[in-house]
This record gives sequence, C-alpha cells and structure tokens, in this order.
Amino acid sequence: MSGAQITSGLFFWQRGIRIKDLIGPISAQTWTPATLNMTPLFDGFAIGYDNGNLAFIDFSNFSEVNGQILSAKHIFHDRRHSHTVKKFRLVVQDNGSATYQITVKNNLGYSETQVVTLGTGSGDSLSTILTFDVTGLRIQWTCVMLAGMPGSVIEFAPMFINGGEQRGGNIE
Repeated sequence: MSGAQITSGLFFWQRGIRIKDLIGPISAQTWTPATLNMTPLFDGFAIGYDNGNLAFIDFSNFSEVNGQILSAKHIFHDRRHSHTVKKFRLVVQDNGSATYQITVKNNLGYSETQVVTLGTGSGDSLSTILTFDVTGLRIQWTCVMLAGMPGSVIEFAPMFINGGEQRGGNIE
C-alpha cells in the first residue's frame, strides 16, 4: 500500500469457514453448514491510509510479501575475541514446503548465504543445520521467508568458536 498510515485497529470480520480452510477431502467432512463455527479465531487488523486505501490483515492465509527477521549484532558475551560462526540451526514448524534464505555477515561486510527448503505439511517441528564460515567481532544474521509460502520459524541458533583476542584500538 502507498500513502501514510494514519489509523489502525482490531476488527472482527464475520464470515463462514471456507472449503480451503478445512482439512481432508470434502467427502470425509462430517459437518453441515449449521454446525460450522462462524466466529473468527483471530481478530483482524486494519490499517487506514491517508489516500483512502485500507489494508486488512485477517490471518487466513500466508503472507503475500517476503518476510524477514534480522538479528541484532552478536558479540557472544565477549567483545575481545573474534568468533567464527561454523553452523546455524534453523527450526521451523512444518506447515508445508517453504523456502528460507539464511545470511550470516560480519562487521567487515563479508557474508555467506544458504537457501533451504523444508516441509511436507506434517505439522511437526523440523530442524536443519546449515554450514557457514564467517569470522568477526560482531556477527549478524538474517532469515528471509519467501512470499506465499507457509513459513513458520520456531528457533534460530548460530553456533560459533572463539578466535584470538582483539588488542589495541584496531578492529580486525
């Protein structure tokens, strides 16, 4: 949406359950229209713009834009030693096949990126270990989830080893 956001609020959007929201083939359903719950599970969120447009978020589908999580700069509780991120654990909720792009970068601008696709719709939590070799005093990572995919992240864990001590006023 374009324009300045000028108002927002929580709203209920009353509507019935759609066929695509149900699990399993239609022939296996045991419901009738009279037994369907018409109350939304989540509030909707509306954003009003100064140009008259309205954006409504109802949590009934996956994001139509890429999602991104950007970490703070990690010093791993030690500002004097460089650290090398050797591995990165990503744990996701399996809502279906989803692609994740993990980038790890250091304070000098060097970065490495890995792309992984996980999930079959099992509902389980899935864990994968990605291999990196990024050294620096400050390490930052980014996880991008592609638009339209059922991405759902549970945990991030950069795994590191310590390097030599930083001495003096120069940054490695």
